[in-house]
Parts: sequence; C-alpha cells; structure tokens
Amino acid sequence: MSPRRIANILAAAGLAALVTVVVVAMRAIGHRSSDRALQKILITLPSSLLHANDFRWTQVKNGQKQWELTALEGSYSQDRGRLFLRGAVLHASGEDGHEVVLRAPQAVLELVGNQIARADMSGGLTINYSGFELDTPSAVFFPDQDRLRAAGAVHVRGQGITADGVGMEAHLRGRLFTLEHSVTTEMTPVKPTTTAAKTL
Repeated sequence: MSPRRIANILAAAGLAALVTVVVVAMRAIGHRSSDRALQKILITLPSSLLHANDFRWTQVKNGQKQWELTALEGSYSQDRGRLFLRGAVLHASGEDGHEVVLRAPQAVLELVGNQIARADMSGGLTINYSGFELDTPSAVFFPDQDRLRAAGAVHVRGQGITADGVGMEAHLRGRLFTLEHSVTTEMTPVKPTTTAAKTL
C-alpha cells in the first residue's frame, strides 16, 4: 500500500473521528439544555402548586368544629413549613355556642405536619364577639391552647363599655379576654329602647 493511500485512509479516519466528536458534543449540549429546561419546569411547578386562592382550613376535634380559617389567598413556603395568608378570617366556635370572628390583613402560619402550631397575625386585627369589637395592631394565636396573645395597644368597645389597655391574653372559645397593663375603662349607660303600645 502506497504512503499516499495510507495518508488518505488516516485522513478519512481522522475526519470520521472529528465528526463523531462534534455529533456527541452537540447531543450532550442538547441534552443539557433540555435537562436545564426540565429543571426549570420542575422548579416552577411546585411554586405554582403551593399557591391557592380562596384558602380554607378547618380544625375539628372529637367530631366538633373548633375553628375555621379562611383567606383570600395563601402561599406555602418551599419547605411547606410556613403558610402566608392575605385577608385572613378566623371563625372560632365558642363553648357557649357563640362565635368569635377575628380578621387580619396578613397572617403567617407555622406548620407541624398537618397542624397549625402558631399563627402570627398582623396589619391591624379586629375581633368581634357578642356585641363587642376589639382592635389591636398584631397578635399571635396558638390553636392547640386556644390562646391569643397581643403585645401592643388594645381597644375594646361595645354594650356601653369602652376599654383601652396594653397587652392582652385571650381564649377565643372560652370568650375570655384579659387586658394586662395601663387599663382604662369608660362606661356609658345604655338607653333602654321604648316601644309605643298599639291599641286596637
């Protein structure tokens, strides 16, 4: 075999090897791009699944509904350890059958499994119960203890009573609210409603 023929064979083999390397490299880059695209999809999908409008969470114990938490929208953290709510409303069923309603613009729930361990409510809370309305800037609710703690100023009004204080401890289902410091109370006599007797 002539040296020229050997050179041609080696050149052809080298070209084939170069083409193979280019094809393998392009395929690897293509796979890498598709893998990256797939990873982006996998990263994006859980985030979208962790968000919900018209959020609702009901706590039932021994067959009885204790409280129900609703919100305009809710978003879970990536580790599902926290839940961020906007426009939160908590309905707690009192032991006497009356209902306590708590509203907060924002709430952050700390979750342990499928249970709410703590709810930090902020943005200005309003609590309504049996003709009374209570306002405070923020509070923390511990569902297992049925306990609500507020550290800031608290204003209560209703049924001829106005009260102000700093700090509050409350048990929603028992409808027990205790102002802790700097408490002032003002009482206004409630005028009885008179109805005229109708003679036939």
